[in-house]
Amino acid sequence: MLSLKSPAVLLSMVILVPLFALAVKQPYEYDFFMWNGAQEEYEKAHGHIPFEPAHVGADDFDKRIPEFKNKLLETAVVTGKLKGAIKIGVRGSRAQGNRAIWFTTIVHPEDSVGKEMDLQHELALILWRQEAYRKSLLWIDMVPIRGVHWGLQDLNTVLRHF
Repeated sequence: MLSLKSPAVLLSMVILVPLFALAVKQPYEYDFFMWNGAQEEYEKAHGHIPFEPAHVGADDFDKRIPEFKNKLLETAVVTGKLKGAIKIGVRGSRAQGNRAIWFTTIVHPEDSVGKEMDLQHELALILWRQEAYRKSLLWIDMVPIRGVHWGLQDLNTVLRHF
C-alpha cells in the first residue's frame, strides 16, 4: 500500500494539483462570455426595436471625470435600489473561493454621473463583475433611450445570488 509520504504519491501530487488548478476557471475568464450574455439580455429587452449598442471603454471617461469608477459604483448602489440591475450570470463556488456574479446597472442622463458623461439621449449600460471583495467595471455600452422595459430587479436582490 502506498503511503502519503511515499515519493510516488508526493510526485503525483506535485504534478496533478497544479494541473487541477489550471482546469478550474477563474472568474475573469468568463468575462467575454458574460458580455455576450449581457448583449442577449439587451436585445431581448429591445424586442422588435432595432438595436445597435455603441461599445465604449471607461478610459475616456476615466480621463475626463475624476473618480469615475467610484461614481459609477455609487450610482449603482444608490439608484440600483430604485432603478434596478440585471443579473447576467453567476459562476464558481463559494467553497472554492472563485464565486463571481456579473450584472448590469444603468446610468440615466439625469443621474449625476450621467450628466458628467454627457448622456443626453442615451443610457449607459455598465457591466460589472462582483467577486468576494471587489467590483470590477468590465464594459460600457451606450444605447438610445427608447422606453425599453429592461426587466430590472433591485440591486440588492441581484447581489444576493453572490
